Amino acid sequence: MWLWILCLLVEATWAAVPAVNRVVGGVEATPHMAPYVVSMQWENSNADGSSRHFCGGVIISHEWILTAAHCITGTPKDGDMMVVAGKHNLHEREAGEQMRKVNRKVTHQQFTGGIGPYDLAMLHLEHPLEFSSTVAAVNLPQPDTVFTGEAAIFGWGSTSNNLTPNFPATLQWATLPIVDWHECEAVLGGPGATPLHPTNICTGPLDGGHSACHGDSGSALIHINPTTNVHTLLGIVSWGFYPCGAIGSPSIYADVTHFIDWIHKVEGIN
Repeated sequence: MWLWILCLLVEATWAAVPAVNRVVGGVEATPHMAPYVVSMQWENSNADGSSRHFCGGVIISHEWILTAAHCITGTPKDGDMMVVAGKHNLHEREAGEQMRKVNRKVTHQQFTGGIGPYDLAMLHLEHPLEFSSTVAAVNLPQPDTVFTGEAAIFGWGSTSNNLTPNFPATLQWATLPIVDWHECEAVLGGPGATPLHPTNICTGPLDGGHSACHGDSGSALIHINPTTNVHTLLGIVSWGFYPCGAIGSPSIYADVTHFIDWIHKVEGIN
């Protein structure tokens, strides 16, 4: 198995290292069931003006998007980074969608690039989003909360569990079991065997078949309260193994509960 970072960089091909299918083993989401998930797209002003999806992101306020740091460190020099909110089908212009240019990018100061911990970034939008039934902010968790049980992942990443990626047009989702951190460390070979860090959270299932995949980087791992249907952000898709959904290959996320103070600090920078 190869390590991946879950990001589909513009004009890039998949490599053995850096980057998660429709979410592998997932199904098409009900349109706008996750109105906080955005498509990050690269618009090349030197070409035909079109843009293409390369990572996901999560709305945390009218002006700020949370995503994976590796999604922004390998982008081209030419063109503009855009955020498209209110999306379901990437191949269609949809009523209620909003496109905004990113005018500031803040990566976590401890992120060193590639596959590793602190894989978070904040994106400031040139113009605020207008919240609606299709565009809304996610709920942030309380600091250092430990979640167990199941969580939902959303993304436009590859749905393939083999070496040939297959990218869906519509937003996909799956319910995945949260894997205890120490169990995750053990299945990955023990301390120091991989870049797993205490600020990561893992999902299975470890018997394979479901996972995040290429193109899901930066998107959301969500706790959905079964009683209130409140959606709370748990993690940001960071890295995993290729091919996606293999046995003994968890998906790895930046655990947002460890970064609430950092998020609020960045939001306070105007």
